[in-house]
Parts: sequence; C-alpha cells; structure tokens
Amino acid sequence: MIKVIINADDFWISDKFDEAILELLENKQITSTTVLVRGCKNKQNINRLMELKKKNNVSIWLHFKINWIDDYNAIMNELNKQYNSFKNIFGIEPSHIDKHNRENNKNEVRVMCDFAIEHNLPIRLYTRWKYFKTYEDEYKNKIIMTDKLYNITSNNYWIKVIKEKIQNDHNDEIWEVICHPGFFDNKYEPAKWGTELNKRREKDYEDVIELSKYLKEKNIKTISFLDLK
Repeated sequence: MIKVIINADDFWISDKFDEAILELLENKQITSTTVLVRGCKNKQNINRLMELKKKNNVSIWLHFKINWIDDYNAIMNELNKQYNSFKNIFGIEPSHIDKHNRENNKNEVRVMCDFAIEHNLPIRLYTRWKYFKTYEDEYKNKIIMTDKLYNITSNNYWIKVIKEKIQNDHNDEIWEVICHPGFFDNKYEPAKWGTELNKRREKDYEDVIELSKYLKEKNIKTISFLDLK
C-alpha cells in the first residue's frame, strides 16, 4: 500500500498564503511545507509552524532560491548560507531540501545532490530535474527521495489522476504531492499575474482538502519527510 506526503510549497512569501498552509497543517490535511528563508519574515507564523511540527510531526524544509548562476562554488556558498539561515531561524536542520524552481543548470543539480548526501538529507525527486541524467550514475542509490512526484498546481487534472492511480497501484511506494495553497492576498492584485496567482492558490487549498478526504476514505496513510530518514 502506498504512503503519501502532501507538501505545501512557498511558506513565508505571504501571510495570507501562510495562513492557509498553517490551517491545513493544523487539520492534518497536509504533512509538510517548504520555507523560503528570504521570505516575508513573519516570526509569529514561524512559531505556529514549529508548534505544529511538534504536534503533528510536520516536516519543514529548505526551499533553496537562487538566481541563475553556472558556478559550482558560488551555488554551494549560497546554499550553505540559506541552510545556516534556516537553522538559525528554526533551531533545527531542514527535513529535506529542494530548488525553488525547475530552471536548474547542471551545476545546481550537482550542488543539490552533493549537499543532500553530505548532510544525509532527503531531496525532492531530483530525477525530475532537467539535467539529472548527467549525474544519474554518480548519484543513483545515494540520495533519499520519494518514489513518485505529482504537482497538483501545474496540472488541473492531477487530482483525478492521483485518485485513479491510488485505485490501481498496489506497490509499497511513497509519493509526494506538491501543492501551493493560499488565501486571497490583495498585495498581488496590482501585478498583471496577481489575480491568476490568487485563483491558483485558492484552488490548491480546495484541492488539498478534497485529496485529504479521499485518502482518509481509502485508508491511505499520510506521512512526512521525517519518516524517510
């Protein structure tokens, strides 16, 4: 029987988005969240998140964000800075690490993989990264990660697909479902893409509740990245 990690990305970029994530964590409808340490710096939200970590075994991890740089050492230095910042904020190591966007170059992939191995951290399914095949043989079986990855934000049909796959998949696998939930945030409305962003976040919030309910009905166990180590 499969196990599912439901992860909410982008904690700390918006108080309204954080509010939705915290509510879903409180209700055990998601099990994990990623933090952008260069985010909005609402310490109250961090305190609530840490309380939920203890209460509900929530995994909290580093969403590494960097501008495009094709230099191994520069990327590694920035990752170490954000990693140390995460530890200073939370007083703990991240449960795992991931890149904030999918526009990876070869050196970013190498840095993320080397860092994960050095710190014994799970990593979001790096085989989905653009350049993973470049280093596949080098890192194969060395990195802790889930078996499958689904992003319900970028594909409106994925809730249906996940339900169908759950019905037909009898393997003992661990899946990660990525979502980007949020409540409507007025601060984004002046931007051309603001209304669409808010709509996507609100839809993810509703989809997560739907998926969580379905998993409970099917007795599918939800876990966090803390259970991978």
